[in-house]
Amino acid sequence: MDYQAEILNILLDKYESSKAFRTGETTRRIMVHLSKVKQFKKAYENVDSKELFHDALRNLKERGLLDFSWEKYEEGNLVDEIWLNPDPSRLRESCRIAGRVPLSDFLSGLLTDIDALLDRFTGSSVPSDSLDLLQFLHGQKENIKEKMRVPRYFFSDDRKKNQDLLRFLQEMLENDGEEMERVVSTRLYGDSKYYERELKSKVLSILRSIAKENGDEETDDADLLLQRGISRWPEVMEFRGPVKIQMKDDLSSDTDSSAEAGNDALWADFGSQKYGAYINSETVRAAAAAECGPVSRMLTIENKANYIWYIQTHHDPRELIIYHGGCYSPMKGKWIRMLAEAVRKSSPDAEFFHWSDIDAGGFRIFTRLKNNLIPELKPLKMDLRTLKQFETQTAEIETDHYRGILRKMLDDPEYKIFYETIQYMLEKNIRLEQEAEII
Repeated sequence: MDYQAEILNILLDKYESSKAFRTGETTRRIMVHLSKVKQFKKAYENVDSKELFHDALRNLKERGLLDFSWEKYEEGNLVDEIWLNPDPSRLRESCRIAGRVPLSDFLSGLLTDIDALLDRFTGSSVPSDSLDLLQFLHGQKENIKEKMRVPRYFFSDDRKKNQDLLRFLQEMLENDGEEMERVVSTRLYGDSKYYERELKSKVLSILRSIAKENGDEETDDADLLLQRGISRWPEVMEFRGPVKIQMKDDLSSDTDSSAEAGNDALWADFGSQKYGAYINSETVRAAAAAECGPVSRMLTIENKANYIWYIQTHHDPRELIIYHGGCYSPMKGKWIRMLAEAVRKSSPDAEFFHWSDIDAGGFRIFTRLKNNLIPELKPLKMDLRTLKQFETQTAEIETDHYRGILRKMLDDPEYKIFYETIQYMLEKNIRLEQEAEII
């Protein structure tokens, strides 16, 4: 047993969690009572270990790293208190003997690594969908500086793993398509399962924290990753309407070679699929263009149950219905943009609608779609009249945090179209899930 390292590690743990470490001002001893530390009490189980323990204390005291006192009338027999020397040079020597990196050094390294990532995007054109992740990293920097702690819910005590995590976050920030987990893990780390084994739980902790801040606490883990372009398998796109997709004749090429291929181009016609059609993200990637027949309106729907109900109960062949899900992924964004452009081309008078929950997440989804993909978008069944119509089916708003998110929306011009609805939600403390509207 290396009693010197064990003694110092216990004292250093206490020091690095103390106010003295955070402020640099030492007003009281960093001290432990031997009788309250089970590792130290164990050293007293036999004469030999007790003597080794006492020798370790005497040696550390001689080197000026700590001091200790004996219990009254038990000098040389029973140790009472042990306290650390907080002098910076002595602390560094204590860390060396204890086999650990000083926490101040580790935090400095973590901040340097976070800064290196943030610097990559300073002054560059950052997609609006990535701003929340950058804001999270800025917030973590301030949190680390203030609390002088490793935020272990997001990071770890292993600098390499933290660097690998930041490398994955960089991948998400730069990703404008779709990458499968094991493929990106192999490319970044040379191990197809490293991300899943070592990093995925931390990545999800970060994404859940961001989602909570945005009022989107119900989004499942797979969708949180998919929104950032990370999938386990290619994403499935669901829709119904008069849609034809023109495929590239050379699927290994990223160019739209088939767009000029005339009759030789490969076309897929989904207009006859009145019960709904499915394609995956690889089909979107390989599509040269989309065409639509006459369309009166294009409607995106957030929730799966409502999408299925709608295509089962509404049979207008001039409607293009798209299952949206939560905040769209990069590939679904490309798909929706492609369809919207086809609709505008074939049907200049077509209208564009989105139907979501009447809650913070639904308002955010609508605003993101409108700002990034469909400027002429209008909300469907997301107004005060609908909220009142289904008021008996509403859910209670349970947290002040969520109410705070709604109040912030009232100060944001982007949500002006929902002001009246949000005010009523706050007044009645309610929100409405889409599914309640089809019961």
